[in-house]
Amino acid sequence: MHTIVEAGVCNVVTENFYGVTQIGALSYVHHRFYGLVQAGVVSSATGGFRGFLQLGVANTIGHGLYRELFGIYGSGDATFEGGFQIGAANFLDDDFMGIAQLGAGNLIDGNFSGLLQLGGLGNWVDDSFYGLAQAGLINFVDEEFHGLLQAGGLNWIDDDSYGIQVGAANLVMREHAGLQVGAFNGTDGIYGAQIGIVNYATEGRGVQIGLVNIIDRGGLLPVSPIMNIAMNPDNDYKSAKSSH
Repeated sequence: MHTIVEAGVCNVVTENFYGVTQIGALSYVHHRFYGLVQAGVVSSATGGFRGFLQLGVANTIGHGLYRELFGIYGSGDATFEGGFQIGAANFLDDDFMGIAQLGAGNLIDGNFSGLLQLGGLGNWVDDSFYGLAQAGLINFVDEEFHGLLQAGGLNWIDDDSYGIQVGAANLVMREHAGLQVGAFNGTDGIYGAQIGIVNYATEGRGVQIGLVNIIDRGGLLPVSPIMNIAMNPDNDYKSAKSSH
């Protein structure tokens, strides 16, 4: 479909959309959206979004939500490429490549590549995060985190992390290179610093400052108050990681 503006209560395009704006209570494109703005109470492009802004109470890109609810399948790579995705709830089946994703809850079933992911209740990235900051009550990244800051009540990275974590509880399941600040900080390998009430690391090279500091292997002490130092003399963690 080629048009400048499509406006109405219910806008449904069964092919690609090429234009400037699609706006309505429902703005739906069954294939790819190519334009400037898609806006509605529900804004959806099941085959991918190429534009500046997707705005709605609920924004969806991809067919995952429709498949589960209605058995509807879309086409395309279901990525977001553009500027901003802003809504109460943002769902994305593939990668986000833009400036910012802002909402009460954000779910990405691929990689995040941008500046900011801000979710009031939480953010979920099913692959890796590449950006400036991720902030929300609960933040989860299933693979690697590459950024300046992850901030929230609970911060969980299921693989390696490179940056700063600030929260009530900070967890990195593999290597954390940077800084963790929180009531509880835990990682498999610390390469930097942990500051909190309870700090835990399997091993690494870095410093812990807190009430209880635990280092399983290669620490100055297994458990120490005030401060502990991870020295990792045998570099076991790096060897295990490279052979994984």
